[in-house]
Amino acid sequence: MGGMVAIGVVAMAVHIAAAAAAAGSELLPDVERRALTSLYLSTSGPHWRNRSGWASMKTSHCLWHGVTCDRQGNVTQLYLANNQLSGSLSPSLLQLASLSSLDLSGNQLHGSVPPTSMPTGGADSWRNLTFLALGGNSLSGTLPDLSSSTKLEGVLLSDNSLSGTISLPSSLTQLAVLFLDENFLSGTLPPWLCLLPELESVVLAQNRISGTLPAGCLSTLGPKLYAMDVRANRLSGTLAGADMSRLTML
Repeated sequence: MGGMVAIGVVAMAVHIAAAAAAAGSELLPDVERRALTSLYLSTSGPHWRNRSGWASMKTSHCLWHGVTCDRQGNVTQLYLANNQLSGSLSPSLLQLASLSSLDLSGNQLHGSVPPTSMPTGGADSWRNLTFLALGGNSLSGTLPDLSSSTKLEGVLLSDNSLSGTISLPSSLTQLAVLFLDENFLSGTLPPWLCLLPELESVVLAQNRISGTLPAGCLSTLGPKLYAMDVRANRLSGTLAGADMSRLTML
């Protein structure tokens, strides 16, 4: 009899643990649904070019236009490029903790780009983000703090009104593509830019970057770099002695 009671207690404990885990997994998609709804409301959602499913209580957020989820209902990709979004980006997007790709390029977004983690810490961050595309908007302010998104491979922020220095963190060791052209960025080129091992293409044209582009930097560029566009800036000096044989654009 005692053995049967013990088995029953264990079975009940397993059932309770499973129920608790299920409840927890249901809470996260609810949080992400609210985060997406906040984006919809802050960017004139009713006027989007395609808003199929958005803000509908009858449709899973994973079926909303531009949203991709994993099997647990966590948002992994958000693609709303050229979709007439107008307004500012809500920090609630940081609640999409599983987000790996965000493309909101070619819209009418304004205001600053939020950091990829909350300054007060906590769970809200884009630690899994690999691709960030916000080009072709009217975003202003300085470059966002991307220090929490160490998996980033592509950062595309071209054609905005961003200012300040190129203050990206050197921890972005997976970065392959960096497009910051057609902004108002100033200051000098950061020295770590020459050392990123995965960097393939850098476009910094049409900014206000000054200083020199030393030959020593070019000779230590990552082995995969094939294109660097720094036209229409305020750079000075010569490139004598620099090995540019690998570059298809300079």
